[in-house]
Amino acid sequence: MGCCLTRCIPDGKMATQFEAELNEDVFVNADQLRTKSTFSGHASLLHADEVHCVQEIGKGDSGIVYKGTYRGSTVVEKRMKMSTHKPTEAMEKSLEVVASRMSSLRHPNTVLFMGVCLRDQAFCIISEYCSRGSLYDILHTTKESHLHTMHTSGDRINEDKESSEGGFHWHLRCRLALGAARGLLYLHSASPPLVHGQLTSANILVDDSWNAKLADFGTRQVSQAVQSKPRHPAKTNGRLPYWTAPEILKAVSDNVDMTAENPQGADIYSLGYGKPTYFI
Repeated sequence: MGCCLTRCIPDGKMATQFEAELNEDVFVNADQLRTKSTFSGHASLLHADEVHCVQEIGKGDSGIVYKGTYRGSTVVEKRMKMSTHKPTEAMEKSLEVVASRMSSLRHPNTVLFMGVCLRDQAFCIISEYCSRGSLYDILHTTKESHLHTMHTSGDRINEDKESSEGGFHWHLRCRLALGAARGLLYLHSASPPLVHGQLTSANILVDDSWNAKLADFGTRQVSQAVQSKPRHPAKTNGRLPYWTAPEILKAVSDNVDMTAENPQGADIYSLGYGKPTYFI
């Protein structure tokens, strides 16, 4: 998203406008957190038989993702395997803390947490379904489609420039970038701040109205609780991804438990790193 903003904002006036909107969110979010979001609510334990999984739509280091339905609504179920047949007392306490924080969040730019359930020796997080998928998928699909059109039409325009723009109009890029920033600001404005810790385009989801929504902001802690081992950022080809902040790299190198609170700067680093974060 860092590269998107620098390439897409056409003039100083527009930049000032977006900055004003973001600053306005600071005060709005602060009021919301004082009156509503204290991270002290109780998570809803859903009945597993009410959540009907339709198809597997993704798989990652922390679990398997399914598309399904819950009481007539289309939802997503992220299923994380537990290290024990049943949750231990310590595990239940950890999960309650994390789930309570997630259930208290309500913001247009964060994925709506709907509840949790236990299924097949797995802890499941149920959340809203975003029909357009991840920002990663959108950027790559648009990029590939744009390149195909350019080659089949015989267009000789600079390929590097075209592929980096990906066929997106600047105002849509700015809308998605601003949405992701607003969602992150909301998490960081909590007391105590909620640090995402693994922000990439793969967990910035987009709904039917082209609103960017941050996802997976609690799954690292949940995965730590259910698997009873430290969770580090997922590795690619044996190496940590480009978006990983230096302080997290140091923690991994020192074999420090990543369940400890990470600095907010780690998220800012990932959000603003640029092209590798969003295209790799």
